[in-house]
Amino acid sequence: VYDGKRMRKAVVRKTIDYNANVTKHLETRVYSKSAESKPTLQPIPEHSKELDMSLRSDHNPAEAFCTKYVSTAINKNRCAIHSLVWSPDGRRIITGAITGEFTLWNGLMFNFETILQAHDDPIRCLKWSHNDQWLVSGDDAGVIKYWQGSMNNTKAFKAHKEAVREVSFSRTDSKFASASDDQTITVWDFETAKEEHTLKGHGW
Repeated sequence: VYDGKRMRKAVVRKTIDYNANVTKHLETRVYSKSAESKPTLQPIPEHSKELDMSLRSDHNPAEAFCTKYVSTAINKNRCAIHSLVWSPDGRRIITGAITGEFTLWNGLMFNFETILQAHDDPIRCLKWSHNDQWLVSGDDAGVIKYWQGSMNNTKAFKAHKEAVREVSFSRTDSKFASASDDQTITVWDFETAKEEHTLKGHGW
């Protein structure tokens, strides 16, 4: 590949195409409701078409083991990654770094597409709402932020005195809970970002 200055060696990126597995899952989930209705996979090429999503291999975990190394993706700035979520459409991966950056990765080629400075402190958790419209992130300073699917930040507030380690939404997405290193779990109203309850008692 000639970039105008010198010849560069073309980079060949491995691609993981999981669309066939998802399509097969959608086709067979109606009538394949039990482990007995699934064929037992054999280590032969003819059975490759029977591969299914790993979430449907709970009856036989051996079928869900990853046995082949595929690729390592490296960010523009090498740093620790503390959190990772898939986008709702399954096409991208969003990672939260120790630098406070969001990195959007291509879900098939695993090369990064864009980098966004999301927090001033290391990002510790990422969680999508059940309706897939909102992403909530928490950082080392105890700050929680709301994000739209377009990565537009709509709200930020100080939720805890120490790092936010985990966030979990209620079934209706009207409330969510955050767990922190300050030994508390706080329940929040999502729309107003107001604290409703604080649960104490954990030693760590």
